[in-house]
Amino acid sequence: MKKFLTPKKILLAFILCSGIYFIGIPLGFVPFWWIQPNYWEFRKLCKINDLPNSEEKYNKILGYFGLKLGDKYVFLKNTTYKNSIVLRAYTDLKDNNNEVFSMDNIANIEFSPSWIVYYPQIFGNEGNMDFRINWKTSVECRYFKRDLLFRSK
Repeated sequence: MKKFLTPKKILLAFILCSGIYFIGIPLGFVPFWWIQPNYWEFRKLCKINDLPNSEEKYNKILGYFGLKLGDKYVFLKNTTYKNSIVLRAYTDLKDNNNEVFSMDNIANIEFSPSWIVYYPQIFGNEGNMDFRINWKTSVECRYFKRDLLFRSK
C-alpha cells in the first residue's frame, strides 16, 4: 500500500504555509485578520465606544489626540496610530461659548478608528465592463461589531 502523506510532503507543506504567513503578515496579505498584530490594537480601539460616558472614556479618546479633559477645545484632526490605523473623533459641544473640554460641555463624542489593510477588492460595472482592483481597503469598527458582540459574552 502506497503512503499518501510522507514526511517529505508534510515538511514541504509546512515550509510552504510558513513562507506564505511570514511573508504575508508584514505585507498584509494574510486572509486571517486575527493573526496580524494590528488586528488586536484595532479591536481594542473599537471597544472604547462601548464604554459608558465617563471621564475615563473621554480621557482615553482625547488622549489619542494629545488632549485631556480641561484642555482648550481644538478641532480634532485625523491622526495615524501604529502606521495603519487612522483615528477620527467627532465631538458635539453643548455650549459653544465655553471652549474647554469638560464633562458638562461634551454632549456626545464618537470615536471612529479605521484600519487600512492591503487586500484586493474588485469594483466595477458589468454594463461597460469596467473593472478595477483597489489594493488599499479600510476596515471600520462596524464590520467587527458582530464579532465583538459574540466574543465578549
